[in-house]
Amino acid sequence: MKRQDILKALKAVMSGVEKATKTMGMDYITFDNSWIRSFKDSISVSYPLLTELKVSVRGDELFKVLSKMKNDDITLSIEEDKFLITDGKTTLKLNTLQQDQVDQIFGRIDSLKTDELEWYELPKFFINGLSLCVFSAGTDPALNLLAGVHVEDGFILSTDNYRISKYEMEGAVISPFTIPTKVADEFTKLPVTFENIALTKSWVHLSDKEGAIFSARLLAGDYPVNSVTTLFDKMKFEEGEVYTLPGGIEKSLDIAGIMASAGSGELEFLSYISLSYKEEKLIISAVREIGELEDTIDWKEKYMPEGFIVKISPDFLSKIIKVTRDFQISPTKKTLLFSTDVYKHIMIVKVE
Repeated sequence: MKRQDILKALKAVMSGVEKATKTMGMDYITFDNSWIRSFKDSISVSYPLLTELKVSVRGDELFKVLSKMKNDDITLSIEEDKFLITDGKTTLKLNTLQQDQVDQIFGRIDSLKTDELEWYELPKFFINGLSLCVFSAGTDPALNLLAGVHVEDGFILSTDNYRISKYEMEGAVISPFTIPTKVADEFTKLPVTFENIALTKSWVHLSDKEGAIFSARLLAGDYPVNSVTTLFDKMKFEEGEVYTLPGGIEKSLDIAGIMASAGSGELEFLSYISLSYKEEKLIISAVREIGELEDTIDWKEKYMPEGFIVKISPDFLSKIIKVTRDFQISPTKKTLLFSTDVYKHIMIVKVE
């Protein structure tokens, strides 16, 4: 086999490897005859590569050593319960999992049924919409389905009871599904261009042009679509004035974002900055345990009233301003709306 072919496959499935884990098998790569697979709690990755082997070995060490081998022709084999990979000069022997552990991994893999999937074209701008909606999705499992991003027909929807996001895609999915928030966030950060989608009762599968399949478990149940979407109509934002965030805000967001996430092990989109207006200035501030930061930008046109404090993820706002800088404040002065023809985001604001 060619070293680059194996490396390409391993690089694809490494996103499904949990490197720092005590859970059996989640830090392993599995050779499954015509597939190489990885399987962790959030995402499973399958890449088509014929090896005619069925074995599970540690993924991180395999990838790193193979990357350093010198020759291009590689031989894979199993000898005396060890996995061997050699280029003729360098030989790596890796211990394999015990049979009962292997059986558990292959039991999980069998649930994917990747050879039986019916594929459809992924709606255009699916990942873009997912990245904009993930910030409004809940992260607490107690929220049940609200701890996920919902996809139905031609739209993507999310809420954590404080924020709501809705994105209109080009095209539609064949049936509704809800992805856990952590998974949705991981999908948006993968260096992959997805082209197709397949759905089963418990899984959503996305594939790229190379045939790699990225699979994630779904949240079970009926998402409260109607009760969430009707809030957009109840707010009556069309009656309010439109405000526009000033130009030059990008660098300030980058700086404030550093402080907002400092000392935090949380997901990136759980860090917050505060926006307020005073005396023709936009004030951007971030406060953490280690200290605080404040930055100001001139805001002389279409500025919001004094007294509002908008708490928002800097990463999310950086994405939003690429779509629109315009926003409205509801007549009750308690909520704020960013909107375009395809995207709407409502959030609760604090008024001093």
